[in-house]
Amino acid sequence: MKPKRTPWFPSRVKPLRQGVYERDFGTIGIRFAYWTGRYWGGFAILYSHAVQNRRFRTGHPVARWRGLARKP
Repeated sequence: MKPKRTPWFPSRVKPLRQGVYERDFGTIGIRFAYWTGRYWGGFAILYSHAVQNRRFRTGHPVARWRGLARKP
């Protein structure tokens, strides 16, 4: 069973809360990334790795994003 997700938001809209979100990187695919409240951390295939990569800024600011209804 897949967790519930929010609709997709464009990159110009920033999340209200810190945490892990799904981001659509187009040809790379959908990955997890951590929103620090100021910038997107590095993306990862696994949720737990996105948390670990939160200090590394991503070089892809235009990816759309969506939230998870709860932690996986």
